[in-house]
Amino acid sequence: MSRQNTKQEERLRNLAYLVSKYYFSSYSNVKELIGLGMGVKVDKLTKAYIRLMIASLSLKMLRHSIDSALRDMLTYREFSVEQGSEVLGSLSVPHTIVTYPMSLYSYLTYLPSINAPEYMLLREISTMVIRRVKVAVRRLGEVIRSLNPNHELALRLRSDLGNLSRLLNVLRPKVSSLPKANYRIIIKEEYGRFSLSAPRWLRIAYESLILTKHLHSGVYVRHRRIRGNNALVMLSWRLYEVLVYALVSTALRGMGYVKSSNSLYINPITGDSVQLMFNKPISMGIIERVDELTEESNKEAIKHIVGKPDVYVKNRRSVVLECKFSTNPSYITAGRFKVMAYMYEHNANVGILVFPGLNKGIVFDDEDDATSRLYELLLSRRSRYVNLRLNDGKSMYLLVVDPGEFKDPESTWATALRRVSEVLSEAMGSLKTT
Repeated sequence: MSRQNTKQEERLRNLAYLVSKYYFSSYSNVKELIGLGMGVKVDKLTKAYIRLMIASLSLKMLRHSIDSALRDMLTYREFSVEQGSEVLGSLSVPHTIVTYPMSLYSYLTYLPSINAPEYMLLREISTMVIRRVKVAVRRLGEVIRSLNPNHELALRLRSDLGNLSRLLNVLRPKVSSLPKANYRIIIKEEYGRFSLSAPRWLRIAYESLILTKHLHSGVYVRHRRIRGNNALVMLSWRLYEVLVYALVSTALRGMGYVKSSNSLYINPITGDSVQLMFNKPISMGIIERVDELTEESNKEAIKHIVGKPDVYVKNRRSVVLECKFSTNPSYITAGRFKVMAYMYEHNANVGILVFPGLNKGIVFDDEDDATSRLYELLLSRRSRYVNLRLNDGKSMYLLVVDPGEFKDPESTWATALRRVSEVLSEAMGSLKTT
């Protein structure tokens, strides 16, 4: 195996480990991170944490689904046309007539929806999800017992596994309160009947079931999705974005900021606040109108075409970060121009391009050569970043964060965190390390 391939495998393994340890427990968009196909296999500890995260997310989705369904069972009613000599149940008077010559009443009433097949299907799905998670919990327990009991990640796994067991105990009585089918249900076929008209809670439950399929499969990291087998693949480029976000979040906490809400960090001493957003639209940017669309259509069009940086940080100044998990000079060059486009579109004071390194052997044109020269300048500095000062007072940084820089992932994290903290503090100006 070539040295380059070995380095890339180390980079992918460390990437999976670091994201698992520092951010997976709170990341809620796991479906965006996974695909199908083979790649670099991750170690046992990382695999255990990823599976624990998937199990936890599946149960949380299921709990939300069941709570919504139980609420519908109390409030939703199915209307039915009935006929008889007497009127039974709640009555819709305008829709009730006397039918001659037999003097029967034809009336509209409503029936409880408890016997609707969707609820029975939900119970089957829930039972299957819980069964799969219970097997995963048992296997994860075996993995944890085989680890060094004082290992930091093992301690966290043990705590999270306890939370998972408690969540299972909360779900069991909820599942029991759903109506039970008196016939055999084949989940995939039954869901196929309702898929187009299924209530949202049933769709969420089915997604939860699909997610649990990955609890007992191999876990790999690779660059792109490949259909054709059942292995769980964490998409490397998405993991890299999550890693950089986790580094920025940790850097802010190191500067004395405390997370106040999903995107707001506050310094309790100074009262200063910082907004931190990950893969979310910032604003409408500078785009005012798309062709001659109506006002409503124009807003909708802008919402879809506006640029969305990977990470956005704002206090008195604003910073956009673009993450490129590649060593291809052409791709990094494109990323360089993309950061400048984001700065222009969102009027950001600072842009930061984050990438793991550069393969200088595949330079194609003058722009790639310029990126390669910037990389050489960057490597000559211990900080591993370079600042391009623009003539309008703004700045753009090229910063190296390489998950495979050291064999030990913890050393890699410490080094990357130091660099990100240094760049962020310089870029934001008013941020001071405590």
